[in-house]
Amino acid sequence: MDLMAEIAGDEVLDLAYAWLCRRRERTSHNNDVWDVRWRWADLKPCLRRQLLAGEYRLGTTRRVHCEQDVLEIWSALDALVLKATAIVLGRYWHSRLSARCFHLAGRGGAKAAVRAAWDKLTHFGPWDSPRPQFVLRKDVKTHSASVSKK
Repeated sequence: MDLMAEIAGDEVLDLAYAWLCRRRERTSHNNDVWDVRWRWADLKPCLRRQLLAGEYRLGTTRRVHCEQDVLEIWSALDALVLKATAIVLGRYWHSRLSARCFHLAGRGGAKAAVRAAWDKLTHFGPWDSPRPQFVLRKDVKTHSASVSKK
């Protein structure tokens, strides 16, 4: 099983490219997604070669301040590579991961996670000892921004 060959394959790169186009179709005309879309026919073979040679490197995210929020945004090409990776890994891991990984498609999301935590905290029998006292919610979304780049 060569995961990188699958990530760099036509089917997966085309799926990731279509996702990127949908995801960023309403972005500013200055967004780098338009360069990727304009040059996709030339970029795709180059990207494939870099992936297969192990030479592709993700760049840093760009921090954008909008209203009362701060967004960390990957470049268009990095987002495409990350999506292609997620597509392939999702195929292999989905059935192997815990049913308590609620963030995966079809697993209920945040509402299911809250319901499961509530059920665990409120339904205890004598065999459930010790009773849990804490629930941990972890979001790695902003983790990259908190890592020192030095």
